[in-house]
Amino acid sequence: MQAFSETGLPWDEKLFKAYMAFEKGPGLGPDDQNHPVRMAQLFNNVAASDAQLQALAFIAYIPEAAYGQLERRFGTETMDFAREISAHMRTGFAYIDEASPQVKAFAMADNIAWMEELDEKFYDIAAAVHEADEKGEKAKVAMPNIPSQRVLDNIAKFALKTSGQSELEGTFIDKIERFRESLPEKLEVLGLSPMPAPEAKAFDQTGLLNDPVVKNAYAALMANPRLDADDVALATEAAQLLSASRSTQNPTAIANTLLDLGIPNRGQDDVKFLSNRVDWDVLELFAGYNVRAGYVPEGIKNAPIELRQEAMSWGVISLDRSLKKVGEMFTMMEEHPERFTESAIPMIKSSVLTQLGGQLRSSQGFLKEIGDTAQAPELKGLMETKIDAVASFIAEKTPKPVLMLPAPKKKPGKEFDLKPGRSFDL
Repeated sequence: MQAFSETGLPWDEKLFKAYMAFEKGPGLGPDDQNHPVRMAQLFNNVAASDAQLQALAFIAYIPEAAYGQLERRFGTETMDFAREISAHMRTGFAYIDEASPQVKAFAMADNIAWMEELDEKFYDIAAAVHEADEKGEKAKVAMPNIPSQRVLDNIAKFALKTSGQSELEGTFIDKIERFRESLPEKLEVLGLSPMPAPEAKAFDQTGLLNDPVVKNAYAALMANPRLDADDVALATEAAQLLSASRSTQNPTAIANTLLDLGIPNRGQDDVKFLSNRVDWDVLELFAGYNVRAGYVPEGIKNAPIELRQEAMSWGVISLDRSLKKVGEMFTMMEEHPERFTESAIPMIKSSVLTQLGGQLRSSQGFLKEIGDTAQAPELKGLMETKIDAVASFIAEKTPKPVLMLPAPKKKPGKEFDLKPGRSFDL
């Protein structure tokens, strides 16, 4: 990390104390130690008189467990901003529309710094990859921090003209446009694929139950820029299944299914921010349970009926997806055997069928446990159908054992005399 005297930052007691506090902490790792310095320098360029904002560049990267002690040093207002920044960083700035102007400015500076650092590291990485390619080797490079284009666009959507830092906003817009143009090349060099965005449909085109509770949950889900497209698709399919069955058209169950399955990795910050966006009964379920992570304290059989119906719907969708995926894999191996060694195909098939068999047994046990208590006969029938389909597929694709037939008896030769009365030992 740069010495304070080498940073070019102005002398300010609060700023220097923030720098020292960060330096004594765990930091960000050897390659990113100067990230807060770059942010503070950027703030100094666009808001030279705002020492608090420059100090926050360091304080926000100190573990929040130390904030109580720091409050005596920096004051309540500064540490309140630091806590707000920490909450937004932990949620990937998904709820930046609720942030204060200072936090919006922080979000822009933070991502400007990450984009600049990626640009600086990229040429060395590209050279290392090229050199390794020429030698027929795989490059050994540390993966840099790559900002999410969707997160950047979300910050721009809500921070521009509301951060109180017009010069910083102009720099941010310029940086994200350049980043957008150069990202495909960077990902190609790094051997990465762009993360697909969730399919955004108007609510009336989703097939979800037309109810305000469900609409609010869907809006909250689709507004979150850090979510995985497959997670959102899974959540939407499960919620559609609940919406389509007469016995499960419960708005709370459908809304919670969207959030619980669509945001599997979340914390209390998500709960806090979502309290302004979704209905209280949905939030209560979202805060207390996580079906995909297996967090159902009293067990799924004793969980609220909304959770049991969600789990049943998720089980149907998961079985269907797994069967399709395995079926496609088998078809590909049968149509393109040249892509595999001869011995690899049976090993892969055996491994995949074993995994599918484990999921089948889990689903059978799950159906036995809550099939009736979920009070969803349509879903129960669907799950039984999927279980039968998976079982049939496994039976069809499992190689039949080769029976070890006894060796044929030796035919009598010239040395045998089977004339009546002749005795011999075999």
